[in-house]
Amino acid sequence: MKTVWMSLLGLFVCGGIVLAQEKAKSPEEQLAAYAEMGPGVYNVKTNEKGEIISLIVVGRSRISTVLGVGKGEEIARNRALLDSDARFVEWCKTNLTVQESASDETIIVLKGENEEGKATEITLRKVESHAAGTLRGMQLLYAHQDGEGKFFTVIKGLNVQKVNAVKKLTRELDSDATQEEAASEAEEAPAKPDVKTKTVVAPGAEEFL
Repeated sequence: MKTVWMSLLGLFVCGGIVLAQEKAKSPEEQLAAYAEMGPGVYNVKTNEKGEIISLIVVGRSRISTVLGVGKGEEIARNRALLDSDARFVEWCKTNLTVQESASDETIIVLKGENEEGKATEITLRKVESHAAGTLRGMQLLYAHQDGEGKFFTVIKGLNVQKVNAVKKLTRELDSDATQEEAASEAEEAPAKPDVKTKTVVAPGAEEFL
């Protein structure tokens, strides 16, 4: 009997280790999973008031090599970023609303599950203004260039505690991308367009997951 219990205990411990390993995925693996789900807003977290404190947005664009590989990658990257911005704004218009707090403060919060009725024009304008301002505080977390499917996918994240550091990190990511594109253009053009598969994950991306 003791041997049976020891065997069961061993299976339980081993099973727990396997489950822990499955859950302990790297930031790149977690972001890649969201990218596979397609464009949209995911992993929305709110505070006790219902205000958004963090989320991630996936944007995507097809890579065209008509103008050359380097130019096609650059255009697709920019369009993927614009796609993520547009999807975030549309999500805000559908899922956020304006409320007055107990101290007469106007706040933008996530709509309740049982909330009904259409938003007023004033509410939509405030939400759109909020969304436009929030875009400036979003951070590029993940960029994946699919050489086989010829798609460029980006994931941007918002964390209200990280807004002050966003501009510096974005400049660094853009600088890295610009240098890589310049190096690519400096190389001899291949006889046949060839889009390579590449993935970049920003430092600190795990804080958005």
